[in-house]
Amino acid sequence: MKLFVVRLKGRIGIRKEINATLDTLGLKRRFNALVVDSSPIVLGMLKKVQNFVAYGELSEENYAKLLTLPSSIKKEKKNMLLLRLPPPRFGLKKTIKKLYPKGEAGYRGKEINSLVERFLLNVKL
Repeated sequence: MKLFVVRLKGRIGIRKEINATLDTLGLKRRFNALVVDSSPIVLGMLKKVQNFVAYGELSEENYAKLLTLPSSIKKEKKNMLLLRLPPPRFGLKKTIKKLYPKGEAGYRGKEINSLVERFLLNVKL
């Protein structure tokens, strides 16, 4: 199963160990995204940084759309896809200070696909 992870908060005011985990995941800036296979190690890192990212299961059709993005936006590594996305169309719907469902951050399950589609609406091809 593929997971889509997007960073929602910047670096200011974040503990060093959280920043180190986000850097390890490749999420160095706000709205950087990552598509990765689900594994216990990755899930442990996501649990640690869940207040700063939104993540969930990516559908196959959205994964296919992400693969067609230009190379200026995406970077493929061993078993992951790194993306540098613009902010989502119509912005984020809820606060980024609370976990899902009251806010945008945290585990969203299949609902992450609606956020992915809003990100893709703003990508210039």
